[in-house]
Amino acid sequence: MSTKISGNLLIVGGDKNLEDLVPILETSGLRVRRSQDVYAALASFEEERADWILLELSGLEEEDLQLIPTLQRLAPEVPVFLSLALEHRETAARALELGAHAYLLRPFYPAELLSLIRNSHRMQEARGSFDDLEALAGGVAHEINNPLTIVTGWIQMLLRKSEEDSREKKALEVMRKECDRIASVVSDLQLVGTRFSLERQPTHLAKLIKDTAAELEAEGSLHHLQVDLDVPHDLPPVDLDMAQIGRTIKEIIRNAVAATTAPDGRLRVEVTPQANCQILRFIDNGRGIRPENLGRVILPFFTEGSKEGRRGVGLALARAINAGHGGTLA
Repeated sequence: MSTKISGNLLIVGGDKNLEDLVPILETSGLRVRRSQDVYAALASFEEERADWILLELSGLEEEDLQLIPTLQRLAPEVPVFLSLALEHRETAARALELGAHAYLLRPFYPAELLSLIRNSHRMQEARGSFDDLEALAGGVAHEINNPLTIVTGWIQMLLRKSEEDSREKKALEVMRKECDRIASVVSDLQLVGTRFSLERQPTHLAKLIKDTAAELEAEGSLHHLQVDLDVPHDLPPVDLDMAQIGRTIKEIIRNAVAATTAPDGRLRVEVTPQANCQILRFIDNGRGIRPENLGRVILPFFTEGSKEGRRGVGLALARAINAGHGGTLA
């Protein structure tokens, strides 16, 4: 049985069909308000914030769509869903470009709208938890980094004074390498806890993926994995930070290497255009993730028995980089 949803839904516009949905939605636990036009909706929203907005597109003028970016500026965490007939698909594409989250074709079942609401609620809860984790990661990294710098400095000084080929020098070299490894982990944690400063530029994803795979192959990091690319030829460039998204792609490919076995490891990378974004899918023939761990794989240091040298920070980094671009990792 579906759990009840607690929150406020604002419906903007609509006919009797949407009006008939209200009692069913309220039975599910929602408090539903209605506004007949975008100006009344904006006034209602400023008076009392809604948790979700359902916007009926029929009868709207082009300038009415500016309600969406206005609401996004006021409350970027509030999802805007669209209700439309088939003939309004072009308007829906424009609304998605302006920041709407998803649309439903009329007539739709109440369960379809409730599913969108539940999914957005789960994503908001997960995003809040991860934001707390990012802040914790940044704080922990800072506290570790300070004493680590002092320890590394002493080791470097002792190395300069130790005799060549002595037991002491060999022991100090081991300590230095371990300190370097800790410093690398700390650096990754600092990135997880950092709001990225992005240097965006128009970038063709196909070329970025090919270049990243070629770089890993040159490093000898692909091992047994064969990477296949499935990208439409006419995709427009995307405004992104090449270095950061390249690192995200690299981390995901490295996870595919760890998850697959020789000699038949395969990874297919697909790029699918959407109205206001492009979706990258990474599909390998590895062992997969156990269902109970699906919600944990992006946590720093979580691992499902990865190969030696994998610290379990990569997907957390990828998630943070994607979030900095306004994207998601799922």
